[in-house]
Amino acid sequence: MPQTDGDDEGHRRQQARRHGADAALIEQPAERHAADRAAGLQQRDRDLGVGQADAVLMDHGRQPAGQEDQGHLRGDVGDPHQQRRGGAAFEEQILHRHAGLLPLIDAGNWESKRDLVDVFCRWGGFAFDSDGSADEQRALFRARLSEIEVVHQNQDNREHDILDSDDYFQFQGGLHAAVEQLRGSAPATYHGDSSHPDQPRVRKLEEEIVRVIHSRVLNPRWIEAMRRHGYKGAFEMAATVDYLFGYGATTNLIKDIHYQEVARLLLLDPEQKKFFQRHNPAALEEASERLLEAAERGLWESPDKDTIAGLESNLLELQGQLE
Repeated sequence: MPQTDGDDEGHRRQQARRHGADAALIEQPAERHAADRAAGLQQRDRDLGVGQADAVLMDHGRQPAGQEDQGHLRGDVGDPHQQRRGGAAFEEQILHRHAGLLPLIDAGNWESKRDLVDVFCRWGGFAFDSDGSADEQRALFRARLSEIEVVHQNQDNREHDILDSDDYFQFQGGLHAAVEQLRGSAPATYHGDSSHPDQPRVRKLEEEIVRVIHSRVLNPRWIEAMRRHGYKGAFEMAATVDYLFGYGATTNLIKDIHYQEVARLLLLDPEQKKFFQRHNPAALEEASERLLEAAERGLWESPDKDTIAGLESNLLELQGQLE
């Protein structure tokens, strides 16, 4: 199957991790990451209308008098240098449609969740007034995040899911991580399903993650369907592993059994290994590295030794083929 520009994302990610990323990544995200997002996935997210997560400010009397506006990340703080009199809606950097976490996680250039939060706040701390003007208000953004108690992500269709696009873990996961760090306790995080407007549902994020893992990621019918797409199908499997890892890094809601079953069914099954090796060995290498990284970082807290050995064997076999 011909390779497209969008399909090159996995290779670019792999090269970024292999050669390392400049430590200035955390300090200058705008300059260093404009090209890291794959054009193919960008267009897909735009076509599907993947949205951003909403953060709800649960005030309980903490809001200063006369500042009752409590919309989507809205309001002023006491510092006169940070005040925006009309209230401000915060967005990611102008001309960028993501929160900066994907390239950071792809490069492996982070030590703790605090690094993820720093980048999220750098990319998201641009305040927009009602007249459309914008400027960087990072301190104000962090102050507002420290007051959040509930994070909600809505999805209005079933054409994709939270492990099918990086925007979900970047915005929803990024908000969850930022609130947890800045407020000192994790927010209640929910996922709304309004794909049937007459029967909307709201689930805890953890419940939605489990639902998607069992209904799609580990579903033999989905796995078989991806095999029919050859190179691109292998790429989508590896991308799903990336987004699973992203939620693990930002929310710690991915359980050991999830990592274990994804490794067993997607990456260690003999038929799956043959499929990857025939159509896209780089995707198998990348996904195996990602799960090994989850174990090394303690996200996968108690991995099965045989499973880790199997993932390491994948890498050795692929390296032997290249040599």
